Formats: sequence, C-alpha cells, structure tokens
Amino acid sequence: MKNNNSNFSFVPAATYEDLVQNKGKILKENKGKSGIYMFKNLITGQVYIGSAQDISKRYSEYSRISSLKMGSYM
Repeated sequence: MKNNNSNFSFVPAATYEDLVQNKGKILKENKGKSGIYMFKNLITGQVYIGSAQDISKRYSEYSRISSLKMGSYM
C-alpha cells in the first residue's frame, strides 16, 4: 500500500483470469485466509468488491450452481 497524502493504491496479493478453470487453485490458495476480494466482469466492466473471513469458503458459496441460478450474486 502506498500513501501519498490521501491517495492510496493497492497491489493485489493474487489475481485469477478464469474463475471456473482456476477454481481448485483459488480454493487451495485462499483456504482460511481473510481479506477483501474483487470480481470484475471483463465483458461489461462491472466490478463487485466484498470481504470475507475465509475467502475460499466465500468463493465456494459463489460458485455453487444454485447460487448462480438465483442471481443473488454478481
């Protein structure tokens, strides 16, 4: 994190290009880790920012087919 008066810039700890193809890697690398995450729709440019005590668990919830069908998430 860089602090220039009130301007902040953040460097992501990890990025994943394809959430479906990298699901196993995402779950493994983030198990038990808390933090802030961002999903970006590369087609529409929409961004969703959230936080979780266990990012792996939260991603697992997002990626369930039943959740995707409900449309309650991005």
